[in-house]
Amino acid sequence: MIFLNTTEDIFDDKEQEAFENSIRARNGYVGIHAASDTEYNWEWHTSLVGRMFHIHPAQQTAKLRIIDPNFPGPEHFPTRFCGQTSGMSLGKKSRII
Repeated sequence: MIFLNTTEDIFDDKEQEAFENSIRARNGYVGIHAASDTEYNWEWHTSLVGRMFHIHPAQQTAKLRIIDPNFPGPEHFPTRFCGQTSGMSLGKKSRII
């Protein structure tokens, strides 16, 4: 299951139970970007994600560094560079699973 830019409540109680059972059965889950902005009132999901979205600051310039040049994907970037990012502040850490 992939959560790509999901927000707010997306599952009813029955769907939440089915999703939990799927994860417990070792089926996969990938949460991308706003997955931490989904299902705020579902503590189990918060634990799965790790932390929930708290605030979205303005775009900012970040100094970035490639720490593993052998990792596939960033080979066309210099070792150090600046880029624009919309970093997210996350809330309190949760871990109950």
